[in-house]
Amino acid sequence: MQLLGGLSPREFLDQYWQKRPLVIRSAIPELQSPLSPEELAGLACEEVEARLVRGNGTDKPWEYREGPFEAEDFTSLPERDWTLLVQGVDRLMPEVAELVAPFRFFPNWRLDDVMVSYAAPGGSVGPHVDQYDVFLLQGLGQRRWQVEREPVEEEVLRPDTELRVLARFAPDEEWVLEPGDMLYLPPGLAHHGTAVDRCMTFSVGFRAPDDLGLLAGYAENVMRSLDPTARYKDPDLEPRKDPGRLEANELERVRRSVRRFGREDRDVDRWFAAFISEPKPHETPAPLDPPFDGEELLGRLGEGDPLLRSAVPHFVYIPRVRGGARMFVGGTEYELDADHAGFAQLVTGREPLGRETLSRWIDRSEARGVLLDLVNRGFLYFED
Repeated sequence: MQLLGGLSPREFLDQYWQKRPLVIRSAIPELQSPLSPEELAGLACEEVEARLVRGNGTDKPWEYREGPFEAEDFTSLPERDWTLLVQGVDRLMPEVAELVAPFRFFPNWRLDDVMVSYAAPGGSVGPHVDQYDVFLLQGLGQRRWQVEREPVEEEVLRPDTELRVLARFAPDEEWVLEPGDMLYLPPGLAHHGTAVDRCMTFSVGFRAPDDLGLLAGYAENVMRSLDPTARYKDPDLEPRKDPGRLEANELERVRRSVRRFGREDRDVDRWFAAFISEPKPHETPAPLDPPFDGEELLGRLGEGDPLLRSAVPHFVYIPRVRGGARMFVGGTEYELDADHAGFAQLVTGREPLGRETLSRWIDRSEARGVLLDLVNRGFLYFED
């Protein structure tokens, strides 16, 4: 694959994934940035996750602000030493979302979003460590990347800035990336990117839920299913000579209560699929207004208009042991019978959703109903 410098996906995963950095020259040859710096600034003025970082850590520490911004915030900036970062640009611009397509050999749920950064000459966010994998694709200008080879065991941070900037950084390797070049970085490596000139970088990030977040999410799900009126009961309580002792029957009652919080593996699986497919609040697509009916959907597909997916991570499915599948899109579960297992694979997969690929499914009421619901929820849409 050109994207991986001639490596196959298997070779890349075996040799580099979560092991060591990889610089790929001309990963996307003759890349033309799908948006301009002015368009990125315009997005940062809307209700998106945007950050503005000023300074270079030498003359003065980095200054940090969160958006949304006003147009005047950009006209007052100096000629150098600042960076604008906008998260989830692939959710807002299909042209940016297309950059994710070559990475579809990864599981859907592991792909996160595309963050786009624009930097004036000297712009930087300082040397830092990320706890997730990232591909850094250069879209405009040049950026110098410096990287330490060994993972950081303990982050010692500078106290003079809100950013998580490392107080100590001793790079072992350095590269200057041109448009179309890409750098892969595994988690835990200290790195520092500095704009050589006016530059734009597209960061394809990966989701890596932490154990605390998983446990908190699962616990919240379990609590929603519990009876809020249920309490500890002991109608057979007897007088106690030793009041400080926890008796075996008391402990067993507590054990039984706690065991009820647990779930079978399939319950955990279904919770995780719904949890991991659910978009962040500001990323939830707008429902179609007015909604389509079945005839409108069939008509558009019959005209040859393909359906597009709102964002790859929102589509996952779990095959069932006895056939069929449970498909999860945007946190909602769709239970499909044995005749529709291939439908779940298609909807959550890489193939386009057009007249040809959907031909064997669209006449089935169950599949058509799911497609209609996904269109009306905004997770599938026609280009216009």
